[in-house]
Amino acid sequence: RQFLDNTPLLTLKDQAFLGADLINDASEVMISGPLNAYLIKNRGFALDAGGSFSPSYRNNMDVAAESVNTKIQDKFEKGEIAALLNNSSPVVWFGICSQKRTWLNQNSVIADIINSIADTYPEVLFVFDGLTATVGVDEEEFRSTVAAREVSNLEDIISRVNRPEKLKYLSLVGAHAEKKIFVGSKVDFFLSSALTDSIWVA
Repeated sequence: RQFLDNTPLLTLKDQAFLGADLINDASEVMISGPLNAYLIKNRGFALDAGGSFSPSYRNNMDVAAESVNTKIQDKFEKGEIAALLNNSSPVVWFGICSQKRTWLNQNSVIADIINSIADTYPEVLFVFDGLTATVGVDEEEFRSTVAAREVSNLEDIISRVNRPEKLKYLSLVGAHAEKKIFVGSKVDFFLSSALTDSIWVA
């Protein structure tokens, strides 16, 4: 715990989904150049996070995960997204990531499910998740370039529902991982592929 609290950790820009500032309050450094050159120049060293499964390693990872979750909850709990979530029930999450496998009729099936749920639960909030922007990447730019196909899929789904103008939904396509973790912690039901689509909400 002392190591995690007092050791400055490094975040690699455009490589990590979560910033090191979520693990401890030591100053975060974000670099985009060659890692080895940076470490040599600054007398740093690298650890392989998956290189050990000893009890102490697992305990440190549990401590780090608790710190990450607490900071994410604190960051978003008083914002607009939290208010939207608090005023909705149930909250239903759809993974629409198109990077890997998708169903042939995915958009029409999701629209049919939305119609059925919305008829029964007028205060339902639908959440749509897709590709995740890495640390240091602008969400809007990411959506318009890397996640453009998913944005188009979401627009198609919305166009297929019975009353699109009354649909309450939140798009997490191209959002950062912190936001996805916060929203995922409030979800009542989710439907996604068994790939990385499910990691933020499972």
